[in-house]
Amino acid sequence: MVAGRAVANDLGEELISLRRCFLSRRLIATYSGYSLNQFHLMERKVRAGEPFRAKHAMHLIRLLHSGLHAARTGEILVDVGEHRDELLAIRRGERSWEEIAARRAELDAEFRAAFDASVLPESPDTARVNDFLVKARASAVRCP
Repeated sequence: MVAGRAVANDLGEELISLRRCFLSRRLIATYSGYSLNQFHLMERKVRAGEPFRAKHAMHLIRLLHSGLHAARTGEILVDVGEHRDELLAIRRGERSWEEIAARRAELDAEFRAAFDASVLPESPDTARVNDFLVKARASAVRCP
């Protein structure tokens, strides 16, 4: 660690530089599809008279924020600090199911619009990633 930041060797730095190669327009299935499935599971339980789990609802909204950010910027959002107040209010149970359902729908619509306008490629850059993996494996087994 250097001043709170992890230190990477040359291979690690190269991997970091390739992070956009892993992203593609396929992320709609990862973010929107997964969050929609999770929402439907929670919704079924609510309709059956069970209370929803606030922590699960918070993660659902966090996932949509992350997907929206990825679609807009081509980068994965790890630090969701700008959404902290909203997420913690959900986790503390300060939002009703109806409010969470409406927020999910709003974020999903924003995500789909951002995805339609996204500059992300259709597929990940598997050739560059594969070249990196071959190089990394070769460097790990070099004999003196």
